[in-house]
Amino acid sequence: MEPVPELSRRVTALIEEIFPPADAPRIRELIGEFHWSLGLALDDRIHLDILEICGGQAERARELVELAKID
Repeated sequence: MEPVPELSRRVTALIEEIFPPADAPRIRELIGEFHWSLGLALDDRIHLDILEICGGQAERARELVELAKID
């Protein structure tokens, strides 16, 4: 199994911007669960999309990550 790459600076910054500091580590871990072997640029775009769509709601972010894994 391939190691999962770290989140980009853009993704990490957006997490810190929209989630409280106490939630940020859990959200980073959650977002990092989605990794597509086709490339880091695609991961980054999908991570950013998930964060923008979730509206700062952790449960919605979890749902979107699960959907991304299926799709």
